[in-house]
This record gives sequence, C-alpha cells and structure tokens, in this order.
Amino acid sequence: QADRPPDSRQPSLAPSPPAARPPAPADSDRGGWIDHLRAYGVWADRWTSPSLLAQLHESFKRPIDTVICSALDGDPNLPIAAAIATQELDRVIAGLQTIARIVGGARPMLVLQRRLLPEVVASARGQGVTVMEIVNDYPQADPTILLASVLNRRLRPGRLPTDQGVVLLDTIAAAAVGRAARSSQPMLRVPVAVFNHARQATVLYAVPVRSSLAHLLSCWKTAAVGFVYRGG
Repeated sequence: QADRPPDSRQPSLAPSPPAARPPAPADSDRGGWIDHLRAYGVWADRWTSPSLLAQLHESFKRPIDTVICSALDGDPNLPIAAAIATQELDRVIAGLQTIARIVGGARPMLVLQRRLLPEVVASARGQGVTVMEIVNDYPQADPTILLASVLNRRLRPGRLPTDQGVVLLDTIAAAAVGRAARSSQPMLRVPVAVFNHARQATVLYAVPVRSSLAHLLSCWKTAAVGFVYRGG
C-alpha cells in the first residue's frame, strides 16, 4: 500500500525556522529607528545614560548637534563603562555613530577619563569620532555637570540633555545600539560589576536583562547581608 500523504491538520514536529528580524531602517527614518531599537529590546534609563528612547522622541522637537557617549564611571572600583569601551569599542563607536546619523548628522563625541584608555582614544579618533578626555572626579558623570564641563551648556537637573541640543548615552547603551545596527542582535544581557573589598578585586559579569538582585546573589552563592549594593 502506498504511503499516504501527510495530514496537513496534524502538528509538525519539525523545528520552526527562526523568525526573520526586520532590517535596519534608513538613517533618515528616525521614527523607524525608534521602533527598531524598541523591537530589539534596546533601552537605557539610568543616572549616566538618561532614557535613550525619550531623547530620540524629543529630538523631533529640537535640533541635535552633538551626541555624547560617556565612558565615565561614578565609582572607580566599578569601571563598567570604561571596561565596555575597551572590550566592545567597535560596537560602541558603531552605536554612537548610528545615533548621530539618525538625529540628523550630529557630531559624535566620546568622553573618557584623562590618560586612562589611550588605545581607545587613538582608535576612536581614527574613525572620525571627537574625543574629549577630562578629569573624572565624582559626580562628573552626572549629565548636568558633564554638559557644563564638555560643552559649556547649562542643563537643569532632572531634564533630558536634548533640552541643550545633545543626546547622551553611555558605552553600555552605545554597544547595545551597535549590536542591533550592525549584527541585528537584540539586547539580551547587561553588564554588572562586583567589587570584593576584602580582595580589592572587581569582576564584570554579563547577566540576562531583568535579572533580580536576589537571583544573581543566589547564583553567585553570596549572602544578601553585609554588602553595599549600588545601581544607576
């Protein structure tokens, strides 16, 4: 007896092909880029990197002439931004230049601590990025203080940098934008730094997005008491 054709009503056990991700929009399609970054889970909203999506929305209302990527860290024992600038520089620069293009051809600028990352300075300048090296005394990474130091512009505390014609993001956000723009990779992990005071050692982890502190501590077999936890 001849084999019967497969019944199309029966569920297939074959693996489904991976869903195609949308291609990157044209640089002139700012709204399309906002949707693209949101679809790839790219977002940032912290002390050193105000809401990226909110800044992009605000850029429709005000001209943007400078996009600043900050590699400044608020705590020298937790150098996450500097570490990402070193380890993922190509993605950081790609993300910075992408944001600069989609807001209308703004000047891309990378701000670093003076004399800390000379190899990063040389590479960034070689790719057409303006580099500003400054003394990183706390709280220099604060957006209000940073814009005053770098551009001599007065930003009211709590306001978005777009009020002064600037989009500000840190290296973590820039690297996420770079991955989405160049490699169509969503933002699935974020960096977390752990400093051991007893050993005077810092360890950098890449953890899944939305991981709770309690879950991370349980994975690291670390007690939840007797420690100082900082976020921002």
